[in-house]
Amino acid sequence: MRIHGMAATTVLAVVLAVVGCEAKKGETKAGSATIVVVGNKGVTTTHLVFDAKKVAALEAFFPDYHKRPTSNISAGWKAGYFVYFDLPNGESVKVVVAPDNFAKPQWTVGGKGDFPVNGDFGKFVAELEG
Repeated sequence: MRIHGMAATTVLAVVLAVVGCEAKKGETKAGSATIVVVGNKGVTTTHLVFDAKKVAALEAFFPDYHKRPTSNISAGWKAGYFVYFDLPNGESVKVVVAPDNFAKPQWTVGGKGDFPVNGDFGKFVAELEG
């Protein structure tokens, strides 16, 4: 599902508030995700991902994101995407992803270190836009 502009921000707030209400103790796999695409003038598109196979494919780009890893590497890049994973315990984890034109695709959780993206994240998002 693709949503644009201010409606995207409203939908994002509602999804983050509602999704993940049925908690499974110790479960770390996301039940759904929201991808916010950042353009030159702010949010351009929001994708809501509910399909379990697509959520699993999305998680594979960011290994162990749910553990909120840290590193000593930080390049200071601007965000190209925000990915919100909704965990079954009601928590959401925000992963910030570098823009597609960044030399080496990177991601971070909480700005506490950069990690390489596994695979072609930009292509995954483009396929959602279909």
